[in-house]
Formats: sequence, structure tokens, C-alpha cells
Amino acid sequence: SETVDALGLLCPLPVLRLRKRMRALASGDTITLVADDPAAVIDVPHFCAEAGHSLLSTEEENGATRYTFKKLKPFTKENRAQGRGFLSLLCLKGLAP
Repeated sequence: SETVDALGLLCPLPVLRLRKRMRALASGDTITLVADDPAAVIDVPHFCAEAGHSLLSTEEENGATRYTFKKLKPFTKENRAQGRGFLSLLCLKGLAP
């Protein structure tokens, strides 16, 4: 699993770095982002939901948050209808079944 260090970076840089590194990954690969920007709590899950990737976990660690993602295939009409990204956002908020 690859790790993107975004400590000390402010919005939108953590998400931009994550997006850039995810482009090189194959579908099914995992990647972790470490960020301490307070806006990342909103921006990172939003990026995940919009791009259709799966947010596997979030962990607080020494004033930073570790977000672990699984890269999924790009959205198609079929998988967009399944709401994968939206479900990931709900899981993060503790609202998913």
C-alpha cells in the first residue's frame, strides 16, 4: 500500500496530491493519505464519494488523520446507480447500515 504524506498542506493540496497518486494505481489497489488540514475531514471523503473510490478507514494519529482508500473502477451508469461513493461517505459519518 502506498502512502501520501500531506502533513502541513492546506486545502486543496491534500486532495490534489491524493488524486495525482491514485491515477497511477490499478483498480483494487489501496492507498493511504495522512493529512492534518482541518478541511480534509470534509474534502477527502467528498473526493472519494465523487470519484467513486471506497474509503476503507479513517484513524486519528498524533493530530493527523490517516485515510485509507481502495481505488475502484471509474463510475459508469451502472455503478453510479449503486451509489458506491455516497455509501462510502455515509460509512465515514457512521450513517450507513
